[in-house]
Amino acid sequence: MSGAGRQHLVIDADDTLWENNIYFERAFDRFCALLAHSTLSPDGVREVLDEIEIANIRINGYGAANFARNLRQCLEKLSERHLSDADFDAAVHCAHDILLQPVELIEGVPQTLEYLAARHELILFTKGDPQEQRAKIERSGV
Repeated sequence: MSGAGRQHLVIDADDTLWENNIYFERAFDRFCALLAHSTLSPDGVREVLDEIEIANIRINGYGAANFARNLRQCLEKLSERHLSDADFDAAVHCAHDILLQPVELIEGVPQTLEYLAARHELILFTKGDPQEQRAKIERSGV
């Protein structure tokens, strides 16, 4: 099929080509363990974090660095004890560990991309931090 008649397909990389959200969920679980709130369940902590993220996403966007900032704010808001620099560092570390996770294509993705690329113009779309996303693309091999 020639280029002129080809359709354009837009593909979101995170959680479409490779796992991503699972690493944020694991970071959140570690954050909840660090917070160790006496009355809020993880769902309650999630509600507060969601409010913080909604407010900050318009300003800072998506990505691990912004997630770290959100966790830090959530820790400040919900902590029931005096916080040390080590506490803040631990919260930030939860998020920064996301950047160290492997970027492994989901099963069947390489074959599917090859099949689609022969018939369509593929456009990769991401709303994440540009540097973080470039690094993932490079590590993924796509």
